Amino acid sequence: MQAFIQQIISGIASGGIFASLALALVLIYNAMGLVNFAQGEMAMFATFIAFTLIDRGLSYWIALPVTLVIAFAGFKRGHTAWLCRCDCGTEKIISSDPLRRGYSHSCGCLNRELSAERARVLPRARKR
Repeated sequence: MQAFIQQIISGIASGGIFASLALALVLIYNAMGLVNFAQGEMAMFATFIAFTLIDRGLSYWIALPVTLVIAFAGFKRGHTAWLCRCDCGTEKIISSDPLRRGYSHSCGCLNRELSAERARVLPRARKR
């Protein structure tokens, strides 16, 4: 009976981990329309840090906050690259730092469309 209860608790713990990873993927996908596969890399990095700290004799309760601090500090800004697709279909690779700051640029098709619209609405005066 004790082995059965242990299996139930282990299954709930594993399910919680899978659910949290799935929730993270869904939140990023719904917010940006892109799947961020770098989340697996970040989770593996944090897991490796925690395993190493606990293997070296650190208590779990001390290793947990240390792992969180190291994992958040370990990924420098701009490390992740995103493949962005413009409305015209052009693809461009942009690092995450300009996206966070709002400095991302389109491929240029938006500027061409706006220039054409302005030229049509406000025609230039011809010199005589």
